[in-house]
Amino acid sequence: MLKVWLNWQVQSDTLQGLLKCIRKSKDSKFRKGVKMAAVVALAYAIWRARNDLFWNATSHHAADLVKQVKWAVQNRTLYLLPKKVKKKDLDWFQNL
Repeated sequence: MLKVWLNWQVQSDTLQGLLKCIRKSKDSKFRKGVKMAAVVALAYAIWRARNDLFWNATSHHAADLVKQVKWAVQNRTLYLLPKKVKKKDLDWFQNL
């Protein structure tokens, strides 16, 4: 779901593979940062959901985790937006 949201055609489904694809991509520094933030936020959301299930017997739906990740990535990116961002990158981000 996250790859669809970012319009990201990558074959890897492992964390290390995704991070490697980000580093090797020809995307701008800004887009790489957004994708990296999304992968890290997803890993954190999964970790939190696993702990919540283990300690509190509370389960979460995958769609809810993706919503949390989207919200976190969008808000943190807006908060930490670099001073110089190309218009096409800004348009890409605003259309997410």
